[in-house]
Amino acid sequence: MTTLLDMYSKCTNIHDAGRVFDEMPQRDVVVIYSMISGLCRCHLPSYAIDLFTKMNQSDRDVGTWNSLISGLGQNSEGRAALIFFGRMRVEGVEVDVMTMISVISICADMAMIVHAQQVHGLVIKSGFELYLPVGNAIVDMYAKCGCMGDACLCFQNMPFKNVISWTSLISGYAKHGFGVEALKAFHQMEMEGVVPTMEHYTCMIDLLA
Repeated sequence: MTTLLDMYSKCTNIHDAGRVFDEMPQRDVVVIYSMISGLCRCHLPSYAIDLFTKMNQSDRDVGTWNSLISGLGQNSEGRAALIFFGRMRVEGVEVDVMTMISVISICADMAMIVHAQQVHGLVIKSGFELYLPVGNAIVDMYAKCGCMGDACLCFQNMPFKNVISWTSLISGYAKHGFGVEALKAFHQMEMEGVVPTMEHYTCMIDLLA
């Protein structure tokens, strides 16, 4: 039944997923994780929160927390997601890379520089700054907060970079009116052998228009 519930959830057939969930005599963490994800995917974050809060505290593992925090962020419930992130830490649940990527993305979408700096500090403390997806998310976060100096510094300190890293930096420069810096970054990207995407060329056309 777990597989059936997961299938319905991923197909956004939340009604049938809920029916299977209600009929299950026992529900483990995997089942609840799947249901929370499905509720968030179907834009029902309040139901996901309700289901999560009814869980025993001891049953809430990092995957369940991540599912709720990420799902709330994807439903434009960033403030609620950050509140649950705070509760997660208070309850002593150890964060992982997926937790940090979700929280960084939420801070980026909300352009909350104070939270962004705090989360960046936690990333460093937790030793996740060397992970490429985390590094990309941090550059994007500072860029969306308008802190291009911090975005550039974090970009320069990344041991590895990919096209996403460059896109975050170039788009950030362009968005905040640093056309010359955006062009320089674009040419540097090409010199380092990274193939530009259509998004890069569109950005350059807008700058030169």
